[in-house]
Amino acid sequence: MAVTRYPNIADYNQAAQHPVRAFTDAELAAGTLATSKLGLPIVLGGGFALTYTVTSKIQKFAVRCFHRYVPDLEHRYAQISEAVCGLGSAHFVSFEYQREGVRVSSALYPVVKMAWAEGQTLGAFIEDNYSDGAAMRTLWSSFRDLAHFLAAREIAHGDLENGNLVVRNGGGLTLIDYDGMYVPGMALGNGNELGHAHFQHPGRTPDHFGPRIDDFSFIMINLSLDAIARDPSLYERFCNGDNILFQKSDFEAPETSPVFKELRHIPPLADKIDDFATICKRPIEETPSLEDFLARHRKSAPVTAGPATRQARVRPKPEGISNIDYIRSTLTKTLPGPSQPAASRATAGRTMIPESNAKATGASTASEGADSRWSYWLTISVFALIIGFVVKSF
Repeated sequence: MAVTRYPNIADYNQAAQHPVRAFTDAELAAGTLATSKLGLPIVLGGGFALTYTVTSKIQKFAVRCFHRYVPDLEHRYAQISEAVCGLGSAHFVSFEYQREGVRVSSALYPVVKMAWAEGQTLGAFIEDNYSDGAAMRTLWSSFRDLAHFLAAREIAHGDLENGNLVVRNGGGLTLIDYDGMYVPGMALGNGNELGHAHFQHPGRTPDHFGPRIDDFSFIMINLSLDAIARDPSLYERFCNGDNILFQKSDFEAPETSPVFKELRHIPPLADKIDDFATICKRPIEETPSLEDFLARHRKSAPVTAGPATRQARVRPKPEGISNIDYIRSTLTKTLPGPSQPAASRATAGRTMIPESNAKATGASTASEGADSRWSYWLTISVFALIIGFVVKSF
């Protein structure tokens, strides 16, 4: 019969102080538990589990002991293991579900034995580096890579937050805490948690469990890191220790949110922030992926200017010729007259009329209309240049 009631933190702390008696795994039983200066176990709390640190002779582990009932826990971890362990990705750590892993008051309870993820938690890393624009940009890029990696495999973590991501040396990201993860093959709409409120869409329910449950979190984190890289003081003003910039109340009322107001004052982010405010108010099912969100705010490529139009060259007036005769001779040699070959007129038409305009009007670049317009404007231009030269000569 499956266990539905688990020990509390006091019971686990008492048992964990004696690893040799508490853990059934030989490696954990022979290991050393991380403790405080007072000799008490160092434990990290979570929605479903308490995490202890145990170091063996050759490796360090995070040991997750459950204090809340998780339906089909063993089956879920079996599916997760099958989906991620074969990927060989640094985004995940190796782990093992042990049905009877820890002994508390003579009863046995499950644990998850996870390889230790080296690095800083996301919250600690941002706190130490928020004023370093390059570090924030690297982290921003790492999140985009992670979002792409997970989406391509239809995997979702389910609880992206400060304590569930580790920033490796170099800026790469490792996910920890797989209790609420979705992998292909799991039943849709059968979630067992809702994630940290400061990182989730306010409309999320267990029914939304599936491959898209991280979309909102990735967009929010992307905007937060982008904003901090531009203005580090935002972190000082809006981080409360459990969030980055936004919190649950901001998602619920973006129209009155101070952080939304501040970020709208950053010109490159203004449109994205308005879009994100709309996403917060719309049904969660309408939340785009991070890539789709960024794509719809990607600026159009700058228009490339065509080759500069060569201006007519003004020849110096020869000695002994009147100004009027000089003007007449210049116009005669410059303008394409009826005797000019058709190919030359067509070339002139293509030079003066952009291809897009020709297509829009349906006119051929070699048409007589294009040729006559070219002659007209060139006549005016050359005449103006010559008059200017003549006036200057006088």
